[in-house]
Amino acid sequence: MRKIILLFTGFLITVNSFGQWSELGGTNSLQANGDVLTTTIDQSGNVYAAGEFTNTTNRPYVAKYDGTTWSTLGNSTYFEAGRSITAMTYHSGNLYVGGTFRNSENNQFVAVYNGTSWSELGGNNSLQANGDINTIAIDNTGNIYTAGDFTNSNGVLYVARYNGSNWSEVGGTDSFDETGPNINDMAFDSLNNLYVVGNFLNNFSNTYISKYDGTSWSELNITIASVGSNSLQSILIDDSDTIFTAGNLFNTNSRNFVATYNGTSWSEVGGDNSLNQTSPIFVLKKDTNDNIYIGGELRNGAGRYYVAQFDGTNWSEYYSDPSLGATNIIRTISIASDNEPITAGDFVNGNGNRFVATTSLELLSTSEFEHNNAISFYVDTETKLLRMQSENASIIDTSIYDITGKAVTIHNPNTEIDVSAFESGIYLLGIKTNTDFITHKFTIQ
Repeated sequence: MRKIILLFTGFLITVNSFGQWSELGGTNSLQANGDVLTTTIDQSGNVYAAGEFTNTTNRPYVAKYDGTTWSTLGNSTYFEAGRSITAMTYHSGNLYVGGTFRNSENNQFVAVYNGTSWSELGGNNSLQANGDINTIAIDNTGNIYTAGDFTNSNGVLYVARYNGSNWSEVGGTDSFDETGPNINDMAFDSLNNLYVVGNFLNNFSNTYISKYDGTSWSELNITIASVGSNSLQSILIDDSDTIFTAGNLFNTNSRNFVATYNGTSWSEVGGDNSLNQTSPIFVLKKDTNDNIYIGGELRNGAGRYYVAQFDGTNWSEYYSDPSLGATNIIRTISIASDNEPITAGDFVNGNGNRFVATTSLELLSTSEFEHNNAISFYVDTETKLLRMQSENASIIDTSIYDITGKAVTIHNPNTEIDVSAFESGIYLLGIKTNTDFITHKFTIQ
């Protein structure tokens, strides 16, 4: 491994090289024996993962990564044996999860972890869901929503809302007016309108987004697409209330795509045929820089599954193979506070275990990797500027974090950073080039 030591007045900087995609926590640290179906990140940067993987008693559990190690969150025998966790979200100090697990009354429910223990949200058997839970969302006022395969007593799909005291059917009995088979995802706009997607079609056999405006449900039809059997899998709404959705949407050239709605019309993200894939998309995320990330059954020329990124102009593989080299489906993506994605799914490492893959600075383990681009550093002793240059790539973005993951400087497009005011300690430097994402650890004394 290459180590660079730079000495200048008042500072000692030691730089160590790290890599691109890597296992969160280090090689084989999670040791998940089943697929990872859902991930989320709390405000402190802790990562949570869950899915079909189980402990020694065959029970699913939520694994927590605290920046150093993976551990089981709460009671290891809380969830029903042989079941799975499929949905998870964090809000205001609580972690909410749902899935195929059942309570003593044989109904599915939303479990909440309050920082100390697990419990059934709303009290024992309060939701009484008769089918799987696929999605959990929080509205702008803190109400909890969930949906999935479960139906009311008339066999009609519905979205359930918990207002802090009771569960109720959003819009009233039978108002969603769909018999299924299921709801896959939900999102809210700035006005607290709820948008729902799933495997349901209208009376004209067309796919649509169902919208609840606080009074009634209506259809938002995706007029530019035909739909496959998986229909819509994911939806997100950005700060400007632009809607994005994906799943098994096909254009006239039989190419799958991400659809976006600007309030007036639908279009393909990136333009017609720009994604150039024919496989389903299962997960759709966006960072605060408006980069879009998708995963599912997308494969590159080497046959590997990958995370695709849209940077506002083009679609590309996010850190090309063999950086991730996933041999199976990508199920989940979460965005860390430094705008770098973590991902997981059905793919395995060399030990046959599933894992969470990260590119994120603040989530890196202490494992060290070589990189292909020669990055050189020096500090101007008069101006105390840390300066960087690459021999064979263009540096397009740099960020620095302290050892706790707190941002010191973030998304600086320049190749020099003023470090004169930095306190003594260990820092993490991230450099994004046109071909790579490279991270380095350095010390100021």
